[in-house]
Amino acid sequence: MGRFFRIMLFLVLGIVRGYGSEFREIGSYGGREMPSPHFRTYRKYQGRTGTFYLFDLERNGRFFNALLYRSLQVEGVSGSWHVALADWRMAKREANLKLGENRKSFPLAPMALRMDLQRVKYVVVFTEKPVKELGIRFVDLLPRPVKNRKMHLASWVWKGEHLTAEILKNWGIDRIYLQHAPEFTRTVLRWKKEMKSLNIYAVSGTAGEIYRPRALIRRWQNLPWNKLEGVQLDVEPYLLPEYRDHPAETLHHYLKFVREVGTWVHQKGKKLSLAVPFWFQNILLNGNPLLREIFRVTDEVVVMSYRNQAEEVLNLSRVFLRWGEITGKRVSIGIELLPLQREESSDGICATEHFYHLRCRDTEVHEGKISFAGHPDRFKQMLLLPVPAPSFDRLVLHDLSALKYFKNPLIKKKAADIHPTLW
Repeated sequence: MGRFFRIMLFLVLGIVRGYGSEFREIGSYGGREMPSPHFRTYRKYQGRTGTFYLFDLERNGRFFNALLYRSLQVEGVSGSWHVALADWRMAKREANLKLGENRKSFPLAPMALRMDLQRVKYVVVFTEKPVKELGIRFVDLLPRPVKNRKMHLASWVWKGEHLTAEILKNWGIDRIYLQHAPEFTRTVLRWKKEMKSLNIYAVSGTAGEIYRPRALIRRWQNLPWNKLEGVQLDVEPYLLPEYRDHPAETLHHYLKFVREVGTWVHQKGKKLSLAVPFWFQNILLNGNPLLREIFRVTDEVVVMSYRNQAEEVLNLSRVFLRWGEITGKRVSIGIELLPLQREESSDGICATEHFYHLRCRDTEVHEGKISFAGHPDRFKQMLLLPVPAPSFDRLVLHDLSALKYFKNPLIKKKAADIHPTLW
């Protein structure tokens, strides 16, 4: 960006109030989807070589989540023009990042790895010639649903005795995330012999492991690797007592742990899956989105979007699906089927006995909003919901033992029909 453009943006941002909205490095952010992705309100500044139009996207202290959109369109321009974006951090230091020039449509995906698209403060348009009416529009919120595709299902399995061929076949489950336990190898060998097409991931999930990656690697040395698709880390660093007072430091250890284990797994030619809570989309680490780092080092992310309304589950997962699309990684959506106890806030953390945790905002989350237990109609709607994202892989059920309480609403008369078409 040229010196003149930087100086003009400095002057513009100095005039506009509110660009220095305070942000904590760790914690929830204010960025959420605006009611309308079409903006025509702007401030106009005349320069020596052209005109600057500044669109301030912040509303009520909340920044604009441009990550969910695939492109930015500029309307009413003529002659020569440039377009730039400034996220919350750039706005603080009067900087921006050039999106492109002399086009009316600009793809946003390339910017995701260079700035915080979840928290955009300004769009700046520079034109050589003044225009009568200038507008910007964020378009293509999500790709259109993929028609005639099958909904694939997976499940976490904490005890091998819960596995039965009848359940797997009736529900069309072709992948399991199996807890690494003393009988792990025997269970894997038995089921790979009975169902050769079954994909199996080994799961480990103890929060304290983030400080001992080599210990986990030693335990995994003798896994039946030739029978596994990969491994999954279901590690929850926010359960550690030190997370409350030192979240940034704890998450740095967490990422270091994931990278080290991931490097070792990839050297074996296997995949690394990571299970994370939906509120990880709200976390900033060193001023950067935590999800950016997570998607860089994993092959698959399973987002635990534990709610029992289909549309809400999808809404909680949309940022993950977009990151999967941008990075070329697969994203699966975890849902809860087991009955839960009421979740009470305790120092910002909510927890249940069923492996579910989330960041709280000084509120209590009623059990009736989290699990599909006791809500077969809602579960059916979840199974029928089109997930309009190319990065979406499957639903992951928590867990296999809960399926005995449900009837498959999509099962056909022939038991051999393992993967019914849902839409």
